[in-house]
Amino acid sequence: MSSQNIKLANRFLKMTIAPSLGGAITQLTTASGKEVLHTMSPTKQKRKDVLGSSLFVELPYTQSIQGGQFTYWGVLRKVPANHPNTTDPIFGDGWKARWQVVESAENKVTLSFEHLQKTKGLPFTYKALLTYTLQDNALVIDISVANLGTLPMPCGLGVHPFFVKSPHVKLNFKTKNVWSHNDDPITQPYKTPSSWTFEQTKSLPNTPSHTCFGGFGQEASIEYPSSGIEIQMQADTIFNHVALHVPEHSHTFSLVPMTMTNNAFNKAAMGIIGTGIRSLGQNESLSGSIKLIIHEKNTGQAVKNRL
Repeated sequence: MSSQNIKLANRFLKMTIAPSLGGAITQLTTASGKEVLHTMSPTKQKRKDVLGSSLFVELPYTQSIQGGQFTYWGVLRKVPANHPNTTDPIFGDGWKARWQVVESAENKVTLSFEHLQKTKGLPFTYKALLTYTLQDNALVIDISVANLGTLPMPCGLGVHPFFVKSPHVKLNFKTKNVWSHNDDPITQPYKTPSSWTFEQTKSLPNTPSHTCFGGFGQEASIEYPSSGIEIQMQADTIFNHVALHVPEHSHTFSLVPMTMTNNAFNKAAMGIIGTGIRSLGQNESLSGSIKLIIHEKNTGQAVKNRL
């Protein structure tokens, strides 16, 4: 089937997906036209810059692999860098792949891609599936990866949205510990400092930061008082980690639910427990679902939560 941009819509939401750009979402708005996620610019699309998209998925690993290598079952595995701005491979293979359309309907699309051991990226053979569904005022994202090879395969999943960074945006989510923070040399996770917690709704950090948390409570909210948009994130229990990325000189920030932490393969090899990596035998799969529920308040046509 064609891998041209695909548009989905219902009476609450409308969105565009680019299968050829890592299966990424390039636009998600309410039916009235308010941004839910950052809209990808035509320039970014022309440059095929997935990091300028609205949302992409991370698989079969999340965040980075420090040094571009790790040891698994006693075998050293090397993974090439996949972005010019970093020497470490980041975000897996899916965001760099051209996905194929399996089926498409008015409010739902399923994409897939296969990765071979001999191609660049994680040195295993696997197949990934990605489904976007508009269910009333919610976007549901279902992702899975299946090991097609004979060797055990370590893996993880993540969903990387880009939210609009406005002066008044508020966040709320629960975590238990910190696994990585900026470039700090953390070897063991430690309890989330009270100044870093978002259990009470508060604004984004004033300074650029990138923090990977553990013990994610599977729920989060992002509020935009000025536009009346509130986004509720609900994640399956396998998404036990979350990364908050507030970059410098950017109009976006990211809150990334993940099944594994940053540099999880190497941390697990060091004997650190709780990294979140999953080991898949031949034909075994890992799957998970993320839901973004959108409320549009203070307007003549409020989006109602009917889920």
